[in-house]
Amino acid sequence: MESEPEDESKPFKAPNVISIDELKLKTDDNIILVLGSEGEGVSRSINRVADHRVMIPPQLSKDQIGKYPFNMVDSLNVGVSAGVLIYHIRNLTK
Repeated sequence: MESEPEDESKPFKAPNVISIDELKLKTDDNIILVLGSEGEGVSRSINRVADHRVMIPPQLSKDQIGKYPFNMVDSLNVGVSAGVLIYHIRNLTK
């Protein structure tokens, strides 16, 4: 099956990326969790249909930012991110 070229001018359904703490869900929401790679993220076509685009912000104090060892990791791996998001979504939909 051949895919159609992506329309670069089509806007995202959820134009802004929100913090995990800003995510609001209802108990009866159907949820599909899509996780992308660290560098590329998810495709533009997935971003265009997503209701939410969520990030997990670092929880550092101002004194920790940019200092060893906190400057050595700038992202979570996809497995850790999935665990954090699933835990958070589960608590939101209780």
